[in-house]
Amino acid sequence: MIRGRIRLLLLIGALALTVIAVFRPSLPAEREVFHYLFVVDVTRSMNVPDYLLNGEPISRLELTRRSLQRFLREVPCDSKVGIALFSGWQTGLLLNPVEACGHRQELTELVSDIDWTLGWVPQSNVRRALVDGMAHQRRMESPPTLVFISDGDEAPAFGGAGGWTGASVPELAAPVILVGTGSEEASNVPRLDPRGQSTGFLSLPSGAAAVSRLDEEHLVGLAAEPDISYLRLRDDEQLVTDLLGPEHATRLPGERPLAPLFAGLALLLLVAVHVPALVNRGPRP
Repeated sequence: MIRGRIRLLLLIGALALTVIAVFRPSLPAEREVFHYLFVVDVTRSMNVPDYLLNGEPISRLELTRRSLQRFLREVPCDSKVGIALFSGWQTGLLLNPVEACGHRQELTELVSDIDWTLGWVPQSNVRRALVDGMAHQRRMESPPTLVFISDGDEAPAFGGAGGWTGASVPELAAPVILVGTGSEEASNVPRLDPRGQSTGFLSLPSGAAAVSRLDEEHLVGLAAEPDISYLRLRDDEQLVTDLLGPEHATRLPGERPLAPLFAGLALLLLVAVHVPALVNRGPRP
């Protein structure tokens, strides 16, 4: 008799919890989202294979692509991501920031297609391209954080003091993050055919070999201003962790759903109703 009443109470409790779950209760909670415009250096020095992945050399540009693909897999929904390229002294916008989850496939495919053949001139000037990227940033309705990924190497080679020496810093509409790629040890710049196969190494007009290294001093100098920071690209996991840090997040009002909790409790009560009968039945002879 008592056991029957307990089973009845358990069933009533399970029904009540199920009804509550149907109405999708929730608690107010903040959620973190991110708003980024990525600018990727596609100059030829980004083809230098001075990173290792599973013991195999990969280029600066390949690690950049992998890092962005990983970021797209991990960035929370309602975040926005845009993509642009740096070549010469300009930043070319490929895609204005769009909601990341709803456009994850398109964003991932776009990142996968980024390579050096998309560069439009062989020269490069990081500071001028960064200023151009900041101009794109200012023109956007909700200015995103600008993430400028480059090895800092310039062609022709930059001979000045670096940083903002001799130039004024533009007004910033949102923070800027400079990401340095490559090794500080100089390496030959490979000559690639349109299929990405190496056909030797590039040479300068003088006949000397074209070499490239991460010009961290130049990038750090550009980052020595308020709201401009510098990160070093060491591996894809580290960069994604840095970019998804709480200091870069925008906090929006949201809800924490409680329906799964109530549904789970209802299921536990139903299990509790039937477990005694299964135990008493015992194994069949």
